[in-house]
Amino acid sequence: MDQVKSFFMRFLSFEKLIGGMLIRVLYYVGLAIIGIIFLWMLMMAVNTMTYNFAAGLGIFIGAPIAVAIYVLFWRFICELYILLFRMSEQLNEIKFAIKGEEPPPPVEPAVVPPTTDTGV
Repeated sequence: MDQVKSFFMRFLSFEKLIGGMLIRVLYYVGLAIIGIIFLWMLMMAVNTMTYNFAAGLGIFIGAPIAVAIYVLFWRFICELYILLFRMSEQLNEIKFAIKGEEPPPPVEPAVVPPTTDTGV
């Protein structure tokens, strides 16, 4: 529960960029989609084999190769986005180190106190 609260506090305070974490989540979502595409390609290959065996066999052999390329490309794209977020964080640290200043304190999110007004 503390991790969820910590995540939301970071989300609301803009203390640290959460893009890297979101990219990791999107990476796994993308892998699941690629897996679904792979299953679809295999079903398409079996269906194609019913009327053209050679074409179906080509799809059946080509599907794992295509999926391997998709996974490598997806990994590369996600790594590029993570790299951009890390560069942003490091450049911010370098900026404050050069100026000899401390980074600004994190901004606390606005919290609205609960009201005891019953509205009657």
